[in-house]
Amino acid sequence: MTATVRSKVFRSGNSVAVRLPKAFGLEEGAEVEIERLGRQVVIRQVFDAAEEKAKLTAFIAELRSLPAPGVLEIRDTDEIPERPNM
Repeated sequence: MTATVRSKVFRSGNSVAVRLPKAFGLEEGAEVEIERLGRQVVIRQVFDAAEEKAKLTAFIAELRSLPAPGVLEIRDTDEIPERPNM
């Protein structure tokens, strides 16, 4: 998501909080880092490199367990017409 979204800060116990839209893709319980840069507040999701590597390794293993594709269709090469002045 690249669009700017407006939200309001609200009180939650002794803290203030802000709701993030679901489209931001953060799951409940996700760990984030919060940094103040002048008047900006930056929120970054924390990634555990070992956990991400384990997920990727499992995904690759799942892909390798899939059956091999059948016969691949061989297509003729595309002919590109001559276009003067292009």
